[in-house]
Amino acid sequence: MADIQTMQQHLLREVHIDPDTTDTNSQVTNDVKIAIIEAIRFNRRYRLGFNDAWYTFTSEVDVDRYPLPVDYLGLVQDSVYTVPSYDYMSKTKLKSIPLQQANQVRQSSAASIAYRESGPPYAFAIDTAEREMVLLPIPSQSGDIVE
Repeated sequence: MADIQTMQQHLLREVHIDPDTTDTNSQVTNDVKIAIIEAIRFNRRYRLGFNDAWYTFTSEVDVDRYPLPVDYLGLVQDSVYTVPSYDYMSKTKLKSIPLQQANQVRQSSAASIAYRESGPPYAFAIDTAEREMVLLPIPSQSGDIVE
């Protein structure tokens, strides 16, 4: 994935302006930078080479919250899968649920510690304030890959 300076240099060359001799703080380079940012924002909902990333992590026993990548902006689509550590050929699509619903499930299971729902995850929620993904139920085994 190209960074903004590389994209800026490519665009300047496309309009026949030499990026090596153009001042980095000129009006032209600022206009090009603004155009790139606006294009990224406009195309945020589409999967394109410059706005797409793949992230995976491995589940741990009794851990339901996992940090999101630093450059995470949002999901293009709600396609999150879990792949069991013992069977790489089978994927399970996780259901996207609102964070409020995930918190209600977590609070009801925390009230009765004797019964904490655990098992293979079937749903997820994104906590944007904490920048974390919440898996439901709490994973009962380590090593499952979430992608």
